[in-house]
Amino acid sequence: MPFKINQDRTKEIAKRFDVDPKLVKNVHDMYANEIVPLLQDQYLAHLCRALEEFLRSKGESDSFTIRLKSIKRKSGFGGRIQYIKEREDKTAQYMIHYYDQIEDLQKRIIISHELGHILFAIIFKHQNDGKIDPNTIEHVEPLSSLLGFFALLDRSDFYKESSGTFTHTSFEKLLSDFSLIHNGKHKE
Repeated sequence: MPFKINQDRTKEIAKRFDVDPKLVKNVHDMYANEIVPLLQDQYLAHLCRALEEFLRSKGESDSFTIRLKSIKRKSGFGGRIQYIKEREDKTAQYMIHYYDQIEDLQKRIIISHELGHILFAIIFKHQNDGKIDPNTIEHVEPLSSLLGFFALLDRSDFYKESSGTFTHTSFEKLLSDFSLIHNGKHKE
């Protein structure tokens, strides 16, 4: 349990940041009880954000978003996309629904495939003056799977090879790095 928060660590954090231990506990409890549960459904969020930026650069509105939502289903494998039409405020949104009972790895496969559908539907729309060419629809399934495959290949490499450079190896090192920021001594 190198990163678990206990009473001793709460006191140590409070001392480093010169705050009351109750404040440390309150912020930790809020994060653990209210934010962490929301993280559970944020599969491939980095890929969603990157696709949003890419599609905005291709002509989608600045408020274009992709959201994920699990749906209850007793059996089955898959997901679906819902397009939420652009409103007066120019907000456009796609919602990817995926089945909550499937394994996490399968959820990532489904979501990355559905992201491919969104990507190629929008690309085809912009290439054809806002219309999706019926001749390209038959190619969307394999294109969507290809995008999903390459995205998960990239993420698998990242988690296997690179993620160590983005993580702290100890509680003490993490606390020390944040203490530098708190004390105005962070590296530039």
